[in-house]
Amino acid sequence: MDLGGQDGGVTRTAAPKVVFKRTHEITLATFYLPETIYSIFLVMRFLEMGSHRALERWVECQLWFLWAVNLVYQGMFTYWIYELVQVAEEGPACGGHQVSMIQRHFCLSLFVAYMVGDLYESWGMWRWMQHISDYDQPHKQLEHPEDTEESEDARLLHEEFFNSSVMFRAWLFASVIVPKVLLCLAITWFGSKMILLAGDLGSVILYSLALGFVTSVDEMFYDFCVSADMHDKIEGGLTSITMAYPRDGWVTMGPMIQMFILFGVTVILNGISCGYFK
Repeated sequence: MDLGGQDGGVTRTAAPKVVFKRTHEITLATFYLPETIYSIFLVMRFLEMGSHRALERWVECQLWFLWAVNLVYQGMFTYWIYELVQVAEEGPACGGHQVSMIQRHFCLSLFVAYMVGDLYESWGMWRWMQHISDYDQPHKQLEHPEDTEESEDARLLHEEFFNSSVMFRAWLFASVIVPKVLLCLAITWFGSKMILLAGDLGSVILYSLALGFVTSVDEMFYDFCVSADMHDKIEGGLTSITMAYPRDGWVTMGPMIQMFILFGVTVILNGISCGYFK
């Protein structure tokens, strides 16, 4: 669908007006951005952040500075965890096996749950980018309630994102989602070894709880360093998209699949560091 006009040399795509109904074959799926500092960077280029262009650019620079500070914090914590693991590996294997296998599994599964949740956030952000880029596909058209100012703002944001260049979206993916995933994987690997190398149950429990804090640094920055206006845009549904989506069995099987993934990752990590039955 073409608006029949040009805006800065870019052909705009008209907003879908269809409101879908649920059927036995189709359901309405809502994709939204998590409440984290990374979500801000995906959409800030398409939001009005000031009364004039210079102010918007100034706010944008501040947010990218915050992005760099966040990466420094999470990166340094990851490096310190790595150093602690290096020291612990000089001692007896798996802390001398002073902690039983079932205790290690319970504590490690708690830590892995933090990590899987963080990876799931990254997956949700990628899915959001993927589906908001399907703006003009008839079988996935967005649902936009009529006659509300907020829905009009949401429509404009979705349209702007869709009409952005592939290179710009690739840059967003590389600068926002990729660092988040790499940090999470590094924390998972070194953090699990740190938990399993602990020599007593108290340290294993403490580490399994404390290490989850590192992945929440981005949420802390979001809570305390981002303006209330930006909070409203993320939390108020402005960035959410509702699309017609085929029903399938994966929706109902999702929680069970997540439990199997959690159990499998826990067993593998414990097996690599301590042996599967030790």
